[in-house]
Amino acid sequence: MLTEVLQLAFDPQYQWHMKEVPDGYVIKDVPAGMGYAQLSTELRKMYMFQKGHPTADKLTDKKREQLLVEYLQNLEPREAEVVMGIFNKDLGVKGLTYKFVKEAFPNLIP
Repeated sequence: MLTEVLQLAFDPQYQWHMKEVPDGYVIKDVPAGMGYAQLSTELRKMYMFQKGHPTADKLTDKKREQLLVEYLQNLEPREAEVVMGIFNKDLGVKGLTYKFVKEAFPNLIP
């Protein structure tokens, strides 16, 4: 899962429609491990927000925002932060940059 997150966040081929947390998103107070869904299984749905993906490009902004609210609310708050970090190409970890990821995983990103 780590390499998937790093690839989605730092690989330039992945561009995202969403950059900000939608207005309808409410942070739930969920204990770790008790979220409705887990990021490890939900990463496969990220195509819904990817620029250039046929399914994502057909969605209206309103529908995409609605899907993102549902997506984020099914995750634990920290995992939702990771998703938003992927969209913004910044996972919020000091020193975690494209250059660092490229050096650590030379075959992961171009």
